[in-house]
Amino acid sequence: MSGKVQRVMENGLEISFLGGITGTCFIDHALEEPASGSITDFKVGQKVVARVISADPMQKKITLSLMKNIINWSPASSKKSETAALSEMKVGTTYEGVTVTKALYGGSYLVQLPGEGAGTAFLHKTHSKAEVADEDGDDQEAKDPKDHKNYKLLAADELLQEGQVLKAVRVKEINWFDARPVVTLRDSLLAAGSLNYHQIEVGQFLKATISKVDPDKRSIMLRVNDFVQGSLHIEHMADTPLKVMPPKLQEVGKELSFRVLHVDASTRLIEFTKKDTLMKEDCPVYKTHRDIKKGDKFVGVVVSKNEHGYIARSFGTLKGLLTFEDINAKQEKAAPSEKPTEYKIGSIIKAYCLFKKAGKGVALTLSKKKATAEGADPAASTAEKQALDSFLPGDQEIEELFSEDRFTTMAKASRSQDLVGQVHKFRLVASGNEDKKYFLLKSTDAVKKSKNFVAVLPRCLVPAGVSLKESQEVEGLVLQMIGGGGSQQVPLVSVQRELVLLKDEIFKGSAEEQMTPGQTFVGVVNGLVGKAGQVGVRFLNGIQRTMKVKDLNVTQGYASVYSPGKVIRVAVNKSDRLCAKERVLEACLAARSTTSKSDKEVQFESFASRFLESQGGNTLKIGGTVEATVQLVKDYGIIA
Repeated sequence: MSGKVQRVMENGLEISFLGGITGTCFIDHALEEPASGSITDFKVGQKVVARVISADPMQKKITLSLMKNIINWSPASSKKSETAALSEMKVGTTYEGVTVTKALYGGSYLVQLPGEGAGTAFLHKTHSKAEVADEDGDDQEAKDPKDHKNYKLLAADELLQEGQVLKAVRVKEINWFDARPVVTLRDSLLAAGSLNYHQIEVGQFLKATISKVDPDKRSIMLRVNDFVQGSLHIEHMADTPLKVMPPKLQEVGKELSFRVLHVDASTRLIEFTKKDTLMKEDCPVYKTHRDIKKGDKFVGVVVSKNEHGYIARSFGTLKGLLTFEDINAKQEKAAPSEKPTEYKIGSIIKAYCLFKKAGKGVALTLSKKKATAEGADPAASTAEKQALDSFLPGDQEIEELFSEDRFTTMAKASRSQDLVGQVHKFRLVASGNEDKKYFLLKSTDAVKKSKNFVAVLPRCLVPAGVSLKESQEVEGLVLQMIGGGGSQQVPLVSVQRELVLLKDEIFKGSAEEQMTPGQTFVGVVNGLVGKAGQVGVRFLNGIQRTMKVKDLNVTQGYASVYSPGKVIRVAVNKSDRLCAKERVLEACLAARSTTSKSDKEVQFESFASRFLESQGGNTLKIGGTVEATVQLVKDYGIIA
């Protein structure tokens, strides 16, 4: 909107518009180059174009901006070097030899960062000195760091001067609205290991100060620094289960070393542990369910008990089940004088990974010999490699994905369950590194941009021989939502044309649709599962069923034929088992009373799939040579 300067103030402008409404434009949004311009350059009555950036009806206050990028909704800097430098800048980066370029109103500063295109940074007055003491000589940083009333203004001789070179500053956050990093001079933050939750990893050792004791919840709050805090529950205060919290962990202000048990950056949640066993350097840490393998050592804490055994939780979201049967088997082999092990909530469990269930935890055993025995799980290693789940991101990767600024606004739309079973148009936004096994897609067909969402495309759900590039447009089908260990989920997409065309034939698992003998459904191969190496089939909404080897159409070398992501049609046989045998499929299709056009198309797709199976799973290419028998001669060609 257009307006006129009503008043020039020391800290900004008062602007009138729409015949009497007034708003304030503070100095940081009045000057394009605050380091070189002056607020006194504006004159009363001068016409300006501004954009409203905030409005408070209760207080009758309006805040305006004269920044060109905000008025035009364009990048904050026209210089590509500065835009690139800001996008690559990370919180926690330390810069040396920083020059003070401008003293702002109120005691804050603009500083010039070294390096080409680095630009200027904002240094707030409460962060412009390492230590600020109050009148009693107490360290101000011991008070609430978010309460600016705790900080007194610096004396005139302590103020920074324009042109002064600072030894070092550290980026504590990035103000994307103003396209300017915010830095600090405080010694405690310069020395801090992590300045936000995204920089903290599971298993990391941190020093933290006890800031609050909660007797009712039997936990304490721990402050790592001004921006990071977490909690320690009584179950993790000692190796043995406790009924009351130790006095040494109830001393507010006391600093101790702890270890990160779990971190969720999206909800700003950190859980710590102080158990001696988990505090040891050699204690195994697995960040995701995918990291642990058969035979690996598992160290966790008993969190619950069910009819099968004890459930233990380790670092991150990894959980395992130790059965009563396994505990009794171990006890039977123990010496008569050895006391039986009793587990309680909070007890330490040291066991080994017997096998994994995709996304459902780990089966544990106390016997290392049993866990590492050759042939104990003949399909385990193969299934691990031949599984669609191995192409998917873990819960932590999904949480980190939506912590990126370009995807944050799409988090809500991306977890909508209504997307499942729908075909959408996408643009490839990230192809991942060579070691990654999935692509990132962004939907492009929503009328409102806020309805667009981010999706994951596993490489195994891309047609063979198709090479995808960034910004390429594709059409895909949402199969299910993945994730759930954290607070965010993301759609799983396939761009296989055959699957998109047959989307109505995929089993949905709804109340109106059940798997009954004689029916046929379309799905994708999930990989080899179980000890017998059965083939898993995945349908919509994550529904999975398995097929025995004897029910496959091809049994010799079936692991390579039924690879993860393969589109497959299956029938439900008389024994209520899934079956891919050609004769069973033909019998089920023939049993239908009428044959519609779509049924014929389905039969053709089924024939094409079976033909490729008979060729050993190889991709049929134009120009390739195959053996065929002439079945019929027509005026338009030969059917073979």
